[in-house]
Amino acid sequence: MAQARTKTLEKRQILSALKAIGKGQKKVSLPADLPGIDGEIVEALHAVITSSSDLNTAIKTAAKTVGRDGVTGYRLDVEEREGLWADNINLLNQLIGDLVQPINNVANVIAAVAEGNLSETVDLKLEGRALKGQFRRMAETINTMVSQLSTFAAEVTR
Repeated sequence: MAQARTKTLEKRQILSALKAIGKGQKKVSLPADLPGIDGEIVEALHAVITSSSDLNTAIKTAAKTVGRDGVTGYRLDVEEREGLWADNINLLNQLIGDLVQPINNVANVIAAVAEGNLSETVDLKLEGRALKGQFRRMAETINTMVSQLSTFAAEVTR
């Protein structure tokens, strides 16, 4: 009877830990010395917690490095990751690229204008796909500005 009660307690602890992880709690642990299949379940659960924590740390680093420090070439490392973990990292890297690429294009056009080159424009397509939303609006606004500056410069020269 005591052994059955212990197994129920172990399963309740495991269930409680799973619920906590599902709610996003960061610090969840279970006794590592459980025997048999319960011990293997706890070991696998700890591996999931570690992977989740590692991904969270990588995202924090990317947010700081790209978002705060302006290192637009930074990407998260996908090595040693498989399946859903690798997919999530690849999606984050794609998001960083999708955000950074139009901004870099805009920065290049603004730099050209600052140097007196009014022939550069922001591409309305990047990697074969049309810009959309705010990226499209920003690109069109800058292209209109460059066009108006070019017209104005031509009038002044004339």
